[in-house]
Amino acid sequence: MIHKYFLYILLLISQITFGQGKDYNFININNKNGLSSNSVNTILKDKNGFMWFGTDDGLNKFDGQNFVVYRHSETDSTSIGRGIVMAMQEDKNGNLWIGTNVTLSLYNRSLNNFINFDFRKFGWIRSLDTDHLGNIWVATHTGLHYFNPKTKKIISYRANPSRNDKLNSDVILSVFEDSKNRVWVGTNAGFHLLNSQNGKFTRFFHDKNNFYSISNGIVRSIVEDKEGNIWLGTGSGLDKMNVKTQTFENFKSVKSDEQTLSDNNIYKISFDKENKLWVGTEDGLNIFDPSNGKTTRIDKSVSTNYSGIGSFEGHSIRDIYLDNCGIYWIGTKQRGVNKYDTNLAFFNHKKLNYIDREGFSAGSVFSFAESSSGEIFIGTDDKGLNIFNKKTGLLKPIPLLGMEAQKGIILTLERSENTLWIGTYLYGIYVMDLSTKAVRNIRIPKSNTDVTNTPVNCLRADKQGNIWIGTNGKGLYKYHIKTGELSHFSQIFLQKEVENILFTGYISAIEEDLQGNLWIGTNGSGIQGHWSINSNNLKDIEDAIIEFSQLGIKVAFTELDYTVLPNPWDLKGADVNQRFDENPKMNPYKDSLPDSVQTALANRYIDLFKLFLKHRDKISRVTFWGVDDSHSWLNGFPIRNRTNYPLLFDRALEPKKAYQAVLNLKSGK
Repeated sequence: MIHKYFLYILLLISQITFGQGKDYNFININNKNGLSSNSVNTILKDKNGFMWFGTDDGLNKFDGQNFVVYRHSETDSTSIGRGIVMAMQEDKNGNLWIGTNVTLSLYNRSLNNFINFDFRKFGWIRSLDTDHLGNIWVATHTGLHYFNPKTKKIISYRANPSRNDKLNSDVILSVFEDSKNRVWVGTNAGFHLLNSQNGKFTRFFHDKNNFYSISNGIVRSIVEDKEGNIWLGTGSGLDKMNVKTQTFENFKSVKSDEQTLSDNNIYKISFDKENKLWVGTEDGLNIFDPSNGKTTRIDKSVSTNYSGIGSFEGHSIRDIYLDNCGIYWIGTKQRGVNKYDTNLAFFNHKKLNYIDREGFSAGSVFSFAESSSGEIFIGTDDKGLNIFNKKTGLLKPIPLLGMEAQKGIILTLERSENTLWIGTYLYGIYVMDLSTKAVRNIRIPKSNTDVTNTPVNCLRADKQGNIWIGTNGKGLYKYHIKTGELSHFSQIFLQKEVENILFTGYISAIEEDLQGNLWIGTNGSGIQGHWSINSNNLKDIEDAIIEFSQLGIKVAFTELDYTVLPNPWDLKGADVNQRFDENPKMNPYKDSLPDSVQTALANRYIDLFKLFLKHRDKISRVTFWGVDDSHSWLNGFPIRNRTNYPLLFDRALEPKKAYQAVLNLKSGK
């Protein structure tokens, strides 16, 4: 089967169902996806939208597809600080601060490296927070430290258990500035409020004789709710502090009660937009509702019934980050990151199952359409048409007259009022009346040279109810709903208009805009410029430009890039389904691109754009595959987790030699 017809279900999302009726669907990201370590201690999304993961083995930057890993190097003073990455914060100016075992590191975006501040004498960094002035609170195993980025001065607060106005312990686990600029400090032996004016602390300890005292002295996480209450994740459950009365309310785990926390040993808490408190414990993730005190447990045992892709993985939670786009990121110990996207309405994953009569019998899905009653029609690769009942969760096949079972490839579905239009690979179009279930068949006319029927790639109903049909090789057709006539686009438009339409015959998408204009996507109307700096193919490119021009067609160069990496086994083409094993020899420029290769890349772009300028009258446009190197598809193809440099801008969005070289051509330099 030709690859362009395959639309696999990528969202293999297992459904975890809870008693409260809401579905939480997770995608797990781990070292198989490029994460440097499966133990993720801290998570942050920066001002540019990049996700950062601090792990036991370096810092990871994630753009949604690819990872860039930063590790300490003893021979590079601009590498990230030594040790495990435990904490991150972005200050009010957008600067990214990272805390490791012994170093406070500032990420230098312009140079893609780090400015490091030695904290060895202060001990292991556990937590960071930025205050309203832009200074950094650094929680360590040897006290609390206040770092001024401008002056580089540090003010330290050390423990003195014998004095009530000092810290009770130097082991600082958490620090948090609230909406009133008050600084709260969690240690392994008590909770503290700092008076920043005089440097004195107010202590809060557990008192077994006081029901309203804090439940435990171990405080790892601190947040504030909309009413100004302070919530604490402790070693003995979840605490809510009324700041005015300075009293505490405790919520503990009862293992047998599913509406309580799964565990009392809490590492991280965070409020979502619905004012629910997400609670990460040593034994599972929980969602706590402050309005009623009830908890939803996200149980690992539920997800083990599903495939590894899409299930919630792990039970020992280390961090929870809820970003501004409604995506929740859960860092775990030894099981990577779990991602929950509130914007996506996933359904229960129906996996291929030949045995289950109510299961899914197809391996690939091409198309969907929804009935007026909410049922979902599913067009498959080799099992024809299926219908999914969302209420019962059951699937069943719908036989189509004349379609052989093993050749029942449904490429596209379109519902127009009470009619379902079904585009197939070999059997033209089936038209189903959804009221009577009556089905009729419309075939695309065959020529004398056609061996098989023409595949129908796409269907679209316009405002008048007519059906536009995109085929694989015979262009565009229109089915007139009133007359039942099937017309080819050459019969619909004037001859002059036909000559101006760049139809190759391979129509992949059709859409009608609000003004009634028809937008048509095609395959093969341009040249995909995926080339290598090691190839010398300028003559072939020039020949192609001239041949297209002689046909009266201007050439569009699309997806332009030059790979600088070796080509495994002399791979040709861009079949993204083809993958090769990772090999260090195939990733020679993991850390940076040598000047010699930078120059070679620039020279390739110079030669190519000189050719474009020579034939500018024959070229309609030139577009690149991406803007900067970090977003290139070549970082993951045909070998995953490589570092490629195919574009004009580097990973810090700075122009490369190739960019300046191309720009100089315009000015004639």
